[in-house]
Amino acid sequence: GGGGASPIVPWHGYGQGGASWWRNLPTLAMQHRAGSVLAPDWLGCGGSSRPAWTPGDDGEAAEDFFADSFEQWRAQQGLERMHVVGHSMGAIIAVRYAEKYPERVSSLVLASPAGVPHPPSETFQDRINNQPLSLRREIFRTVGNAWDNGYTPQFASRLFGGWLGRSMIQVCLSAARHAHAPRSRPRPRPRPR
Repeated sequence: GGGGASPIVPWHGYGQGGASWWRNLPTLAMQHRAGSVLAPDWLGCGGSSRPAWTPGDDGEAAEDFFADSFEQWRAQQGLERMHVVGHSMGAIIAVRYAEKYPERVSSLVLASPAGVPHPPSETFQDRINNQPLSLRREIFRTVGNAWDNGYTPQFASRLFGGWLGRSMIQVCLSAARHAHAPRSRPRPRPRPR
């Protein structure tokens, strides 16, 4: 299809899923000429499959892993071209995708793109452990340990899965639709005489 008929495809950041765009999807769909917005999950995130990790520690191989999986997804969806919006680490993958498959990208938007050229001298856990003992420190330590063990914000939706996971997402989407609906003014109640 032409540039105007291409869907908007937002790519989420690390440890998120397509559902992280839930507040944006209704407005994007209403304002986009084609009205089509598709928010997929990366492999290993959200409700997607969990294939074996083959790129190892090679950053470029990791970018190719995700860019190539998105190309397979695009072909399965039957999309000719897409308006790609990459957020955070999704922006890194979006750039790689646009480099490898420029004929498939109608436009590219980088929203708060990530990029870490050098690892920090101190890890997150080191910074937390150097804090004085407090409830805040212990909460951050617990959250950091959970993250290191694969418990991301999307873990809960996968954990509940099936009917309950879908119901949680439907409630969020319904709330978003109602938040954008015009509000009527309450009618004044008649006063008792």
